[in-house]
Amino acid sequence: MTLTKKLHSFALASILASSLLFFKLAELRAASIKLSYDAYAGPLYVMSARVSLSLKGDRYRIETQSKTEGLAAWFSSWKSKSITEGHIRNGRLIPLYYTVNSVVDNQPHRVKLRYIKGQPLLEELLPAPDGVRRLAVPSEMWPQTIDPLTMTLRILTGVSKGQLCVGIHQVFDGRRRYNMGLTPGIISELQATASSVFAGDAQSCALEIERLGGFYKKKSATGRPLLSPTLWVARPFEDGIPVPVKFVARSSFGVFRIYLTRAEKGGELIELEKD
Repeated sequence: MTLTKKLHSFALASILASSLLFFKLAELRAASIKLSYDAYAGPLYVMSARVSLSLKGDRYRIETQSKTEGLAAWFSSWKSKSITEGHIRNGRLIPLYYTVNSVVDNQPHRVKLRYIKGQPLLEELLPAPDGVRRLAVPSEMWPQTIDPLTMTLRILTGVSKGQLCVGIHQVFDGRRRYNMGLTPGIISELQATASSVFAGDAQSCALEIERLGGFYKKKSATGRPLLSPTLWVARPFEDGIPVPVKFVARSSFGVFRIYLTRAEKGGELIELEKD
């Protein structure tokens, strides 16, 4: 498994799913949100991703699209699209379905979860776990979990400025079962860089991922977890809402970084100039 497949299969999806963790529900209703990110492994540009969220009445929809870039795409072509939709009822977020459609080196990879009374039912998983390098998540571990995109909205309703980066969330994405924990760090100044549209003060957040099932076994480099994953959250727009602007973690393959390269809020747009 290549670096890009490893990072996509869990880390990137989770981080991009977390790209909306820090918005208040009232703010989300007031603006459509679109974000773009670039990912690097060491000095190499390896991935791009887009995140969008829309709320219409009592329905929500979140979509992420990502693909390999640069030298990584030459070694392994990969594109992925994830979507979740659900209801908002009395402040409670109830997922309806979650899908992932990917093509990895011309081979389809799909996940389809449907929710009945808020509980997940796995309708499709392609390819299925081989039972050797990776085991399936037992069905008794599915209840009381949400998909990684709905997780982003679940923590919105009670969030205040003093409660950023707090909480433990039970997630099942069709392949993996894990708990995502967030702990607040310090506020520091991020310096200007050619890789990001943001420079200035940002709140750091430490991520802790408790692996419970469905992950690759740890004997190989691809099965080892990311080390010291940290997310920085800030406001790209002066009167806007906070979004993740940077992510850094160490892995078996070196330092992995994600930067915000584009942000759109209503009629406002900031975008990184590229050659």
